[in-house]
Amino acid sequence: MRKVAMTCIVLCLLGLFLGMVVNQSTLAKSEGEKSSRVINIAAGKIGGNWHHQGVAMAEIWQKYLPLSITVQAGGGIENIRNVAKGKVTVGYAVSPTLYYASRGEKMFKEPIRNLRAIMTVMETPENLVVLKASGIKSVHDLKGTKVDLGAAGSSFWQAGEAILKAHGISTKDIKPTAMGGREGCDALLDKRLDAVMYIYQPPSPLFMELVELHDVNFISFDQNVLKDFVKEYPYYSLYTIEPNTYKKQDYPVYTFSQTSLLIVTEDEDPAFVKDLLKTFFDHKEEVGKLDKVAARITLKNASAGAGIPYHAAAKQFYQSHNVWIPKD
Repeated sequence: MRKVAMTCIVLCLLGLFLGMVVNQSTLAKSEGEKSSRVINIAAGKIGGNWHHQGVAMAEIWQKYLPLSITVQAGGGIENIRNVAKGKVTVGYAVSPTLYYASRGEKMFKEPIRNLRAIMTVMETPENLVVLKASGIKSVHDLKGTKVDLGAAGSSFWQAGEAILKAHGISTKDIKPTAMGGREGCDALLDKRLDAVMYIYQPPSPLFMELVELHDVNFISFDQNVLKDFVKEYPYYSLYTIEPNTYKKQDYPVYTFSQTSLLIVTEDEDPAFVKDLLKTFFDHKEEVGKLDKVAARITLKNASAGAGIPYHAAAKQFYQSHNVWIPKD
C-alpha cells in the first residue's frame, strides 16, 4: 500500500512538473509570437504579376523581419478600399485608380484621402497589337475596325479609350469589344478582331506566344500626342518598348504606361515602412530570383510614383539614398 501511495505521489509531482514545463514553453512561444506582427498583402489574381510578386516579397520579408504574412487575391479597386478601411495592411494598386480614389471620381463616390504609396513595383505600358496582314499602320487606321479594349470599365478600357480620344478617335469610330487577355488574342489570331489594346508588362507571355503563331505589328502612338496626353493625365508616363523585346520587333514602340504601386494608410508605422523598404533593397537579388519583375525595381524607379503622395517614411528613405524627386 505504502509503495502504491508513494508511486502515486511521485507521479502527481512529475505531472505537475511537466505541466509547468509545458506551460512555460507555451508561454515562451506565445510571447515570441507576440513580437511578430501579423499582416496581409492584397495582391491580384492568382497567377498574375501582382500575386506572384507579392508572394516573393512576403517570403523575403518573413525571412528577415518579425512578420507573419498572408498574401491574398484581390483587384485594384477592391485593394484600395480594403487598405483604406484597415482590412489589409499593404495593397497593390495602379496609378489611374489611385488618382480617381483620391478625388472621388469615376468608380469612387467619395474621396479616399488616407492612402499613401511606399514603392512603385512595375510599369505596364499600353500595347496596340495588330496582324501584319491587316494593313493597319497607325492609330488612325483603326477607324471602322474591330478593336478589343479589355474588360469594360477596367483600367485597360479606360486607358485605351483615353488615348484613342487624344488621337481624335472615339469608341463610336471603331467597333469595340470587351474580351481581354487570352480570349482577345485568340480572336485576333482567328481574324475576328483587327487589333487589341492591352496594358501588359513586356515581354508579355501572351504576346510572346502570339508572335510565334503569326506575324504581328506593335503600333506606336503619335509622339506629339503622347507628350500632351501625359500632361493631361498625370498618372500616366511616357514609355518606350525597346527593339527586340519581341520576336521580329526590331523597332522601338512609343507608348505610355501606368504604374503599379504598393500602398498603405497614411498613419502606418514609419518604422514598419522603412523596414519593408530597407529589407527589400538589401535583399533585392534574392527577391529577383523569385520574381523577374521585382528584379527590375531600382531605388530610382521605386520612388517614381504617380496618382497619390508617398508615405512620409518612404519619402525619407528615398531621400536618404538621393533618389527622391519632388512630386508636387
